[in-house]
Amino acid sequence: MMNKADLRKKFDELPDKIREWLTSERATYVVIDINERLDMAGPLVKIIPTTILRLVTKDIEPGEFINILSEELDIDFNSAKNIAQEIEEKILRPIEGQLRREADIDIKLIYFAKPGPGHPEAQPKELEILLRQPADQNDSITPAPAQPIQTPIAIRVEPPKVVVEPPVRQIPTPPPIPQNRPTFQPLRPPIVRLPINFPKPDQNQ
Repeated sequence: MMNKADLRKKFDELPDKIREWLTSERATYVVIDINERLDMAGPLVKIIPTTILRLVTKDIEPGEFINILSEELDIDFNSAKNIAQEIEEKILRPIEGQLRREADIDIKLIYFAKPGPGHPEAQPKELEILLRQPADQNDSITPAPAQPIQTPIAIRVEPPKVVVEPPVRQIPTPPPIPQNRPTFQPLRPPIVRLPINFPKPDQNQ
C-alpha cells in the first residue's frame, strides 16, 4: 500500500478530466450520501474516498475493491458489493473510457471479486439465527398430522341463458306548439287614386 504522499503524487499524474471529475461536487455528494447512510463519522469518512483513490492510482486491482471496502468498513461482502456498485455507477462509470484508455483500468473487473476469507457472504436471517442457537440433541421433530383425503366434488356449471328481446319501437315526439300564435290581419282593398283634370278657365272671357 502506498503512503499518502505517493498516492497524492500518482493522483496528480492522472489526466485532467479524471482528476476534475473525482474532485467535482457531484462525486463528492455521492461519497457524503454513502457515509451518512452508513453512519460514518470522524476518520471513517475518509475510507471510501481513499479506497477510490487507491483504485484509480492502481494501488489496488479492481478485483480487490469490494474486499477492501468490506475489510475497511467492517461489513459483509454483499453489503460491500452493493456500495461498490453504487460507486461504480455514479462515480467511476462517467470516466470509464478515460480510465481504460489513459490509466489502463477496467472498472468492470470490480464485479469479478469473490469473498475474502475474513468477510464471507452474508447469510439469510433465518439461517443466521439457526447458526447462533446450539442444537439440542433431545429435541425431536414432530411430523405434521396427515390431512384426510377429500373426495373431489363435481360441480356442474351451466352456461348462462341469453334472452333476446324485440326492440322497443319509439314514437317520435311531436314538435312543441308555439306559445305566441301569429295573428292574421284582414286584407284591405287597395286604394286606387285616379287623376282628376279640372278644365282650364277661358282666357277670352
